[in-house]
Amino acid sequence: MPSIRKSLIVLTKACGIRPRNPLRACSDWWRYLAQRKEFLKLAKGHPMRLGQDFPIIDEWDDHSGGIGMYAVQDLTISRWVHQDAPHQHVDVGSRLDGFVTQVAVFCEVHVLDIREAPVMLDGVIFERVDLLEPLAPKWRGTVASLSCLHSIEHFGLGRYGDRLDPDGHLRGLEQLMAMVSAGGRLYFSCPVGDERVEFNAHRILDAGKMLAAFDQGWVIERVAMVREDRSVIHLAASSFSGKEEGILMFVARKESC
Repeated sequence: MPSIRKSLIVLTKACGIRPRNPLRACSDWWRYLAQRKEFLKLAKGHPMRLGQDFPIIDEWDDHSGGIGMYAVQDLTISRWVHQDAPHQHVDVGSRLDGFVTQVAVFCEVHVLDIREAPVMLDGVIFERVDLLEPLAPKWRGTVASLSCLHSIEHFGLGRYGDRLDPDGHLRGLEQLMAMVSAGGRLYFSCPVGDERVEFNAHRILDAGKMLAAFDQGWVIERVAMVREDRSVIHLAASSFSGKEEGILMFVARKESC
C-alpha cells in the first residue's frame, strides 16, 4: 500500500497537482481570500498597480528558505574543493544553482552534461557530453579536479535523454575514474542505502560497493554522509558498511593512471 500511495503522489505531482489535506486546503484558500480583501482595502489609492493574482497558499508555516540534503551536500563539497585550491575544475552533471556556482566564485568551472546548457554564466564553461559514450581524448587522464554530485545514479535510466543501460552507473563511474589525471581528485556523491532501482528517477546505491571501486590505485582522502535529518557525519571509508539511507560524499585521489 505505501508504494501505491507513493506512486499516486508522484503521478499527481507530474500532472501539476500537489496533494494535500482537503480541509487544510480549503482553510488556506479562505485565509488567502481574506488577506487579499484586506490588502486591497489597505492598498486603495496606492501608486503601484495590481497585477495578475499569483496565489501561494502552502507556505504559511514554512521555515525560512528550507535547507535540503542537496544544499548540505553542495556546501560540504564546495568547501572541500576550496581547501584543495585547484586552478581549474571540471564538473559532470551537478547542480548549477548550487555546487557549480559556489565553486565558480573562486575557480573556473567546466561543466559537462548530457543536457543543453540553460544559460551562460560568468566563470562557467559548458560542453555537452554523454559519459555513456567513449571519452574524447582531451578528457582522458587530463583532469586534475573533477566532481560528479548526485548524478551517477541517473545514468542509463533514460530520464535525461540518455540511452537505457542497467549498468549505466557503473559505466559512468569507470569514465569518471578514467578522466582523472595522476595525482588528481574526484569529488563524488550519490544516494546510498538498500541497493535498488526506482525507475526512472534514480538508483539507491550501496556505499560499500561505491567506495570499494577505489581500492586499487586510489586514496580516499575524505568520506562523509548527509543523513536525512541534514546532519553530516565524517567517518573512515571502512565505516560505511551498513544500509543507512543518505548521501554518501567522498574525495578520492588518483595515485597513477
